[in-house]
Amino acid sequence: MLDEFINNLSLELQKIGYKVDLSPQIQGVHGLLYSWSPKRFRLGIAKVEDHFLFVDWDAMVIDRLDQLKEIYRHLSRHVNKGFQTPHALRIQIPNLAVIAISQVEFPQEVRAFARTTSLNPWYGGEVGQIILVEVGKKQVTSLRYLWSGRYPRPGAFALGHASSLIRQFCDRAFSNP
Repeated sequence: MLDEFINNLSLELQKIGYKVDLSPQIQGVHGLLYSWSPKRFRLGIAKVEDHFLFVDWDAMVIDRLDQLKEIYRHLSRHVNKGFQTPHALRIQIPNLAVIAISQVEFPQEVRAFARTTSLNPWYGGEVGQIILVEVGKKQVTSLRYLWSGRYPRPGAFALGHASSLIRQFCDRAFSNP
């Protein structure tokens, strides 16, 4: 069931021109699927490049939330190798999402983390988040609020874009037989 879902996601991403790797080679990470936008596109004042890494939550053994954070750090290092400009000076930024896929329900603490926490470095130049996909329930959990009071969360446009895209692709993949 998981392989079929990943293949459906891969096809959906390819339909809109995203590059896809079904056996990603990212140091320190065992991913199911890695996909990225082939070129940067404008969101607000920044140019953004999407990078989505899908991982198998059920294959993780202990301290799963910590593992997700560590996977994000590996993805960040991998992606940032392709950027010449230091983080703080960037107008072109990577938009990273680690998408954990599970056949069963995620623990409440992990769901709360995905709903409330973005993984932007304090010095900027990158935005990121954890997104959860429960295949059995056909449910996606991602950042709930992109605004803090009257002000947007740093990287709000890119974070919202990634969350929306993953929801759309997952909905289509869920409905494909």
